[in-house]
Parts: sequence; C-alpha cells; structure tokens
Amino acid sequence: MLGKYYPDLVRVFYYSLRIKDEVAYSRVKGVDIIIDNGIWENVAKFPINDVAEPILNGIDGFNRILVYQSFLRNPAQDVGRQLLVRGLKMDERLIHYLIVWILCPRGTNHAQCSEADLLIMYEILNRVPIKWSSLILGTMLKAKRYPQYPLPYSLNF
Repeated sequence: MLGKYYPDLVRVFYYSLRIKDEVAYSRVKGVDIIIDNGIWENVAKFPINDVAEPILNGIDGFNRILVYQSFLRNPAQDVGRQLLVRGLKMDERLIHYLIVWILCPRGTNHAQCSEADLLIMYEILNRVPIKWSSLILGTMLKAKRYPQYPLPYSLNF
C-alpha cells in the first residue's frame, strides 16, 4: 500500500457501498462509514438545500437539443446526432470538462455531452439550486455498478 491513497481500500469502500434515503453506508476493515447530511455540510461544505431537486430528475420543459444549441459558438449550425463538445463556447467547454473529469467522473466518451451533462451545465449557468449530495452519490453508485467507471473521489489532498 503505497501512495496518497490505498486503491484496495477504496475498492472495498465502493464494493460495500449502500445508499438509503440519500445516506451512504459502507464498511471497510470493520469500520462503519456513514456519509449523511452532517458530512455533506461540515466536511464537503455542500449546502443542504431543501428547494433543490435531484439533478437527474430533470427539469420541466428541458429540451437537450435547444440547450445544446444555446451553448454553441454558432447557435445557427446544424446539430447532428452527437452532441460534441468541440463546438461549445469556451465557458461551456470548461464547465463540461469540470463535470466529466472532476465533479462526476466517468470512464468513457468525454468528447460528447450526455443529457445529464447538459442538465448540470444548464443548472450551473442559470443558477438553479443543485442537490450536490444526490449527484455525487449517483456517481458513486455508477462506479460501483459499471466496471469501466473510474473510482471517483478517492484522492486525499
């Protein structure tokens, strides 16, 4: 076990991860780990906002094509089937980069915007309250379920 973190312990954490009522439970080497609202507020510094809805529930009237076109450098250009990042304005590209590499890391296809990416970008740019705890717990569950996902949030700085 060398380095800044112990990959085997992180894998055990994700393997035994359970989420119930937006509280994460895991057990590593006989130690119970509970991530609840107190941890989100005090350690992660995420505000617990009762007004915010979980991001992946969507927004009424959200149209991913129209939102994607509004993020393009040239909104009049034809949108194909793939919603590629290369045509986005600089700010939107940077936000997308932060989403797919840091906030909600994923294992594949960083060059294409998913509907979840567009929802997050839309909410950030329009100052819609985001329930970050729900978003991060969802990313943690994906890392547990899908072998191609990287292990997110494992480094200690």
